Amino acid sequence: MNSISNPVPHVLRVADLRAHSNDALLEATQNLAQNERRITLEILHHLREIERRRAFAKLGHASLWEYAMKELNYSESSAYRRISAMRALNEHPELEEKIQEGKITVTTVSQVQTFLKAEQFQANKVYSADAKRELFAKCAGKSGKDVTRELITLSPLGFRVQKERVLSEDRTQISFVADPALLSKLHRVRDLSASRLKDAGSYPELMELMSEVTLDKIDPLRRAEKRKSRCADSIPDQNVVHTLLRLSEPLQQLTVPHGILRQVFYIQDISWAFG
Repeated sequence: MNSISNPVPHVLRVADLRAHSNDALLEATQNLAQNERRITLEILHHLREIERRRAFAKLGHASLWEYAMKELNYSESSAYRRISAMRALNEHPELEEKIQEGKITVTTVSQVQTFLKAEQFQANKVYSADAKRELFAKCAGKSGKDVTRELITLSPLGFRVQKERVLSEDRTQISFVADPALLSKLHRVRDLSASRLKDAGSYPELMELMSEVTLDKIDPLRRAEKRKSRCADSIPDQNVVHTLLRLSEPLQQLTVPHGILRQVFYIQDISWAFG
């Protein structure tokens, strides 16, 4: 990537915004957007050099991504987008001019770069340099949703990637891309379980129910707990046991069938075992 030395466009002072005409305001905002793209590219240059030197390690960080979050205060996704775009620009320096001109965004570059990486590691598919350039060009100027549609159409496997994002101590966002077959199954389970769901349209509630049903079926610890609970419920009432024991004392002096005595003493054994 080459160094950027474009002059900073003229902008308005925030305190004076209301005093300017619409034309001046719109022009200044356009200048700010251009300046923002220039600064973003400069940040990518800096990140590249920091990674080359592994300068982030001097601050005790294990990776450039960790440095970007903890030192530059980027969110996880913002740090990832910038680093991903930076690596794409290393391979395709021609993208820099397109970003500066606003023809393609850093987000789009990151989306395509992530897709290409997923294709390589999940589908074992490697794109040529020309194919990559063509893909970047095809996605330029499109919204995030349109880029996603374009990439999924090209290769759905490249989007079979799940993501976990910690939102707080007790909340984690999980996202993944479902193909038509999986989506149909989820809808079928939802329809069959509608009476057990407070909100039939809630995917978190549906996942909770599916998890409970699955764990009841396959979790050995949960099944052991259920067996223990059933066993505890089958223990006779202690008052009944003692009454039967008192009644059995005179019976032991009589001629009583051994089967009946065995039942009485079996109850007594249970009492001792669980008393």
